[in-house]
Amino acid sequence: MSQPSCDRHYESLGRRFRANFHCEWTAGASDNLDTQLVVSLDDVSGKFDNTRFAVESVAWASSANVRADIYFDSMPMGPSGLIHTIASDSAPGEVSFIDWYPNGAIADPNRLSPGNVVVSTRGAQQGEELTILITGREKGKSR
Repeated sequence: MSQPSCDRHYESLGRRFRANFHCEWTAGASDNLDTQLVVSLDDVSGKFDNTRFAVESVAWASSANVRADIYFDSMPMGPSGLIHTIASDSAPGEVSFIDWYPNGAIADPNRLSPGNVVVSTRGAQQGEELTILITGREKGKSR
């Protein structure tokens, strides 16, 4: 079986960003994703030292069988790195962390070794799709 066809786009908005990720399981592609890159530290502006991400919101649309976990892949990984889980049979939706967290976002919990934002899926079948839109900001100290 081959991997699904995925693409991602990162838009820098100064210190803020918007990342769009789309994956489609075509004929012969029924494998699930395992830590597929959604937002990379390589995408950041480079204006800050010790840069890491803070996620402000996640919006999604997915097919009936796709379950997706969105998380930071910083090392060491732990349960506090989970950003959001999209349940299978989930309707399109959005979750905003602006009112839920003191700083208005979920930051990568590992300050010493920050990671990327990745997604892993389960249950995907041929013909299904997953789209994720993440908004956030870069965290760090100005140079």
